[in-house]
Amino acid sequence: MGFLYFIIILLSLYLLFRIFFRYLFPFLLARYIKKKQEKIFGNVGKNNERIKDEGEVSIDYAPGKSKRIELDDIGEYTDFEDVEDDPSNN
Repeated sequence: MGFLYFIIILLSLYLLFRIFFRYLFPFLLARYIKKKQEKIFGNVGKNNERIKDEGEVSIDYAPGKSKRIELDDIGEYTDFEDVEDDPSNN
């Protein structure tokens, strides 16, 4: 009789774990990941959506000056010439 109880308990634990990992675990994992993403990135997109009055102008990004490389300071230019093979030298 003890062996039968052991099999029933083992089977019920197997079914509970299977139900947990199939339905409840993915839900809990997705919730955990969502909370961690909100903690890392903050509420970046939620506060930027402000209702603007008609005619109001806002600039979100002003590009800075781009650094331009002056080619004169890099080095000197060397002009190469194509050399043709002379068939008589073979």
